[in-house]
Amino acid sequence: MKRTGLITALAIVQLLIGAVWLAIAFYLLSLMRSPEIANDQGALQGLRIGFISIVIFAVPTLISSFALWKVKPWGRWLAIAVYAITLCALLYSPVVEHDTMDGSDITMAIVFAVLLVVFSLPQIGRQLKPTNQQSAISIQS
Repeated sequence: MKRTGLITALAIVQLLIGAVWLAIAFYLLSLMRSPEIANDQGALQGLRIGFISIVIFAVPTLISSFALWKVKPWGRWLAIAVYAITLCALLYSPVVEHDTMDGSDITMAIVFAVLLVVFSLPQIGRQLKPTNQQSAISIQS
C-alpha cells in the first residue's frame, strides 16, 4: 500500500516525539551516573522513576512510528492509546488532586490533545485501510 503524505508526516512526527523522549530518558540515565547524584538516594530514585516512565512512553511511540511508516492500521491505534494515556497522566493531578498547571503543563496537554484528535480523525483511518484489491491479493497469496 502506498503511503500518503499525511501518513508520512504523522510517522515522522511520531519518530521525532519518540526520539526526543528517548533522548530525555538517556539524559536522565547519564545524570544518574554523575557523582553528585550517585550519593543522593532520593534524587537517584526520582531519576530512575523518571527514566522508566519516559521509556514506557517512548518505545510505543517509536513502534507506532514504524508501523505508520509501513502503513499498518495498528500503528494509529497504538498512537491513540499512547496519547490518551499521556493526556490522562498529565491531567490527573490538576483534575483529581486540584493541583495547578503551569504554562509548560498546559502546553504539553494541548499538544498531546491535538495529536490525539488528529490520530482519531476518520480520514487517517481511511488512509490506513487496505484497498479491496490489496485484500484480494493477500488472500490469494
